[in-house]
Amino acid sequence: NVGGGLDAQTATQDIVSAMKAFDIQAEDSMKIVDRLNEVGNNYAASSEQLGEILQKSSSTLAVSGDSLDQVVAMGAAMNTILQDASTTGSTLKVLSLRLRGAKTDLIDAGEETETMASSTSKLREKIMALTNTTGKGGFDIMVNDKEFKTTYDIMKGISSEWTKMSNVDQAALLELIAGKNRAQGAAALIKNFAIAEDALQSSLNSEGSALKENETYMKGINGQLEVLKSKWQEIWDNE
Repeated sequence: NVGGGLDAQTATQDIVSAMKAFDIQAEDSMKIVDRLNEVGNNYAASSEQLGEILQKSSSTLAVSGDSLDQVVAMGAAMNTILQDASTTGSTLKVLSLRLRGAKTDLIDAGEETETMASSTSKLREKIMALTNTTGKGGFDIMVNDKEFKTTYDIMKGISSEWTKMSNVDQAALLELIAGKNRAQGAAALIKNFAIAEDALQSSLNSEGSALKENETYMKGINGQLEVLKSKWQEIWDNE
């Protein structure tokens, strides 16, 4: 009844995928529905598209420390430009893997690794150098020498320096963090990160969104017909 008419089987797969990735218990599964519904209603990524994005990226991004809200937000922002949930989900996954130097996982996924940094320290140094627009050292992708920032926080930090970077440095950074094949998606997220920030707030404040929309649906003609259909089915089943 909510989420743009997504079929029950696909919706269930989306929810279960997110539950497993973010360790969400069954009794809390409405949190997922609320987020997909609210963000899907307000941004250029439908509930169905957001669900597909989660299926393709959530397990990898969850390991990277990203929350469900952050993944939904980045998916909404990137898909605003790409309008392709499959590509958006795969690009988010690749971004997370490349930022953490997971070369083996990228190869297993059939992704190119030619432009990857040779080590975490090299990646850290290169990103700091490319984003050093003020001469104060650039953006650091690490919390400390052993801990990465979340993918969301890294992309937010890069986006804050993006417009001050030269075209050459922008191109070099995209190849470094996303590879040639995923550079367009990474650029879409960076350039539209304000959308991700807005979508994050929508996701965080989405509690009750799906139930409220469902109540509105049930008060309408289609909802009343569903109730009538259920009543007739109950009568026939009890005959």
